[in-house]
Amino acid sequence: MKKITLSVILLATIECFGLTPKEYYTQLTNLAPYSDSWKSDFPTASKAAVEKSARAMAEQETRRKVASDLDQEFFESKMSPAMKEFREKFLQVKTADQLDALLLKANEKYDSYPADLKFIVAQVLPLRALRGIIWRLIPTVEDTKMAHSLILTQVKSIAVNMKLLLPTEQWQAGFDYVTQPFVENGIPPFVNTGKVVAQFERGNETSVQVFFRSQLIPALRESSARLEKLDLSSDLSVWDNKLLYGSGSFPTAMDRYALFGEVERHAALSNIYAVLSEACFQSAYSIQGSLRMNQEIGRLYGWDGTLNNVDGVPAAKRVSVIRKPQYASWGLLFQDGKQWTSDAWMFLTRSVEHGDQMWEAMKSRPVSETFMVSNAYALPFQRPIENRFKMLKRITQGPAEVRSFITDEKVTVNLKEYYLNPPADLKQLYATGFEGGLDMITTDLKVGDKTQKVKYRNYYYGRPTQWNLSVYRPYFPDVKSNEDLKKTVRVLTQGWGTFIVAVPLINYMN
Repeated sequence: MKKITLSVILLATIECFGLTPKEYYTQLTNLAPYSDSWKSDFPTASKAAVEKSARAMAEQETRRKVASDLDQEFFESKMSPAMKEFREKFLQVKTADQLDALLLKANEKYDSYPADLKFIVAQVLPLRALRGIIWRLIPTVEDTKMAHSLILTQVKSIAVNMKLLLPTEQWQAGFDYVTQPFVENGIPPFVNTGKVVAQFERGNETSVQVFFRSQLIPALRESSARLEKLDLSSDLSVWDNKLLYGSGSFPTAMDRYALFGEVERHAALSNIYAVLSEACFQSAYSIQGSLRMNQEIGRLYGWDGTLNNVDGVPAAKRVSVIRKPQYASWGLLFQDGKQWTSDAWMFLTRSVEHGDQMWEAMKSRPVSETFMVSNAYALPFQRPIENRFKMLKRITQGPAEVRSFITDEKVTVNLKEYYLNPPADLKQLYATGFEGGLDMITTDLKVGDKTQKVKYRNYYYGRPTQWNLSVYRPYFPDVKSNEDLKKTVRVLTQGWGTFIVAVPLINYMN
């Protein structure tokens, strides 16, 4: 009888969600299969290239003269004619279609551009993958009111702030570019011609992961590859803030211009690789059912429903929802998942490498408001920043000892193993045991000569107390008990640069 009942539940679940886990994966890989063909042309961060960049940055800083903020002639003379032409065309953009035409032209002519314009265009072009993304996303979230309301509220808030703080035609065109439907022109990633771009499938998270795999990640990879090949060592280039604030801004040269070079290139690469790493990791695991699961958890808080009793939402309640049979496919590692997490690891290590190179060069820069990446606020904090980069470099090279700068406790972390041999099911990381007892505690308080009974809430009720240690041990070799695991998380939050590792763990453990 139990087997029949379970089968009925599972069949009802499959019917409700439309796809079995196998069908979900098949649909995803048919539309966006993993491919490593891009790696053959992807630039490698060779030691020689790193050393050349370091020398160039050092020379760049020693020979430059900090110009006056009012020296417009100096800044304009350092800007290439192509950059000036791009600036003028951009400041004439008034519609989303005009913006798209400008981006397409920039992509077509990219190889012929000088270095200063390549640096800007390489970072802007991924915007094409996001065209119409808000409109395309609507069917995916319409059936889950909480997610729909949150996204709609956020977009409306952005619209209000834009109209209030950045009321330019260019910002209006950009906002329309990512929020409105449009007719595809047949140029990748939009391959149809003369058709309104398709929206994501209603209530099916596959569409979101297909978008990540087939559009966003390739766009970011191309952006990073272009920046890797770029050489800004010959001289510092100029950015004009009118590109952000419109043609009516900056009546004088004061605060209008910013200089950029190899430091800024490394900063851009560090940021793009960090986003790429996260996007690849998210592509490795199933998110099937996540919208409904979050909606059900939201009801525990009173969202998407009305609370009859207010008793808080401890981890025990949240985890009980996550482990329901209808959400069994959420958090499962795809068959090609290790390939995606391996890419995520590669991009994470590159992010750290470029961030470290940026910092090393920033330390030798003269303090000036004219740099795009200013060191004015960082230099007084060299010791903690230095410690963070040293620790990040160690944990991205293999097993590393992390020390709490508060208690001097030490733990061993093998972050690399987490990416190269990731958990088969993210649900395994959630707690398996919780504190029991009474939700409400009654106590006797003596008031003068009398005793009064008082009730108060047991705030520890339902808190996590036990985890599947065998799942965690490959990544934290020293963990022998639940107390060891809690200590590991605590030390990671108190180690230089390791808070980034602790945050995902805290989400699973609290």
